[in-house]
Amino acid sequence: MDFVWIVLDGEEKWTKPEGIGFIYRNLLGISRTKEGAFEIAKRKIDFLGAKERDRKEYDTVIVMNYKDRNYTITISKYNLDGASLFDINH
Repeated sequence: MDFVWIVLDGEEKWTKPEGIGFIYRNLLGISRTKEGAFEIAKRKIDFLGAKERDRKEYDTVIVMNYKDRNYTITISKYNLDGASLFDINH
């Protein structure tokens, strides 16, 4: 396997007044499977008691936003053998 799934969270709208004014991301976990990544995300959502508002799913990125919270979780496929979107943006 030449990739892993990276699970990050952060604010959906990071600019003030909704957010704190700068982009931050917290690493929630890393999994070798997409299902494992969803389990990592589910544990955080269960802790927060949040309900999903919408989800955008692509081949290498899944973005989930939550109701009544300025909160988002991003699951990104990270290529261990070369550059990926995660490398470019971070």
